[in-house]
Amino acid sequence: TRSNYIDDILSFIEKNYADPKLNVDILADHVGLSPSHIQSIFKTATGSTISSYLRNLRIRKATELLEQTDIPISEIAESTGFGSFNYFCTVFKRYYSVTPTEYRANTRTK
Repeated sequence: TRSNYIDDILSFIEKNYADPKLNVDILADHVGLSPSHIQSIFKTATGSTISSYLRNLRIRKATELLEQTDIPISEIAESTGFGSFNYFCTVFKRYYSVTPTEYRANTRTK
């Protein structure tokens, strides 16, 4: 059923978000459906696209690491599935209007 596919997709994303190659095609292969079909049922079930959901998850995980660890930001970018440090910084700034470095500094002074 649709909910089984969605549960399977969400579980797979949660386990594999750190892989920068994770994409809709890999998820489609995993559940045995076409990429367009899983995108459609995912959007209907969650209200989000798969790529947006994945990006939000990666940012959330990176934010936790910035707040709770001293891991270098370049390692956080890599360990959360962003293909490059520059892309991570661009996406992070789009979400929070500050760089990862500024975010870490601001959360440490509170």
